[in-house]
Amino acid sequence: MLAGTTAAVVVGGAFIAAPAADAASVRPTVTAGFICVAESVGRSEGTVTCDITPGGGVAPYTVTWSETGGNIGSESQSELLVYCNTGSVVSVTATVKDSTGASVQENLVRTCKTGVPIP
Repeated sequence: MLAGTTAAVVVGGAFIAAPAADAASVRPTVTAGFICVAESVGRSEGTVTCDITPGGGVAPYTVTWSETGGNIGSESQSELLVYCNTGSVVSVTATVKDSTGASVQENLVRTCKTGVPIP
């Protein structure tokens, strides 16, 4: 087989070669390592902290966050901090998009931890 072809055949004395797929059209899949940890802060408050590490695809990456069940304290391209009331359920969604527009979405749900009673 010739370099850069997927198939080569002789038909009626003519050599026919099918071109290989364009290498630029084959993109690695975008991935994301995603973790969220719930911690108590006080008697009725807690936090959920989430970290994300994009991979695959084609850098640079853009991360967008959304959440329900709490209030965003701070966010960056790699971390989200959510303040929450004890016992509330916090759902966090992170969407990672690479420079080609390919994306992956991850979602985690955590329950805001009960704080330690203040004497």
